[in-house]
Amino acid sequence: MLFDSKSFGASVKANRLARGLTLAALSDELQEINPSTLHRLEAGLPCTANTMLILCKWMGVSADAFVNQTISA
Repeated sequence: MLFDSKSFGASVKANRLARGLTLAALSDELQEINPSTLHRLEAGLPCTANTMLILCKWMGVSADAFVNQTISA
């Protein structure tokens, strides 16, 4: 299984913009993730499992939505 960090980052950014929040405002709202971390993950870079879970809860989605299941031959 692979975590799709690019899709996750795009979803975080879309949700943030839909709510009219800046990176700093979202960071203030969450109180656990700094703006630079948010910026990196919105660019598609990986994040910690804890950060992913916090943001999934904030977006109201399951982390499963960002996991690609691949089967190796």
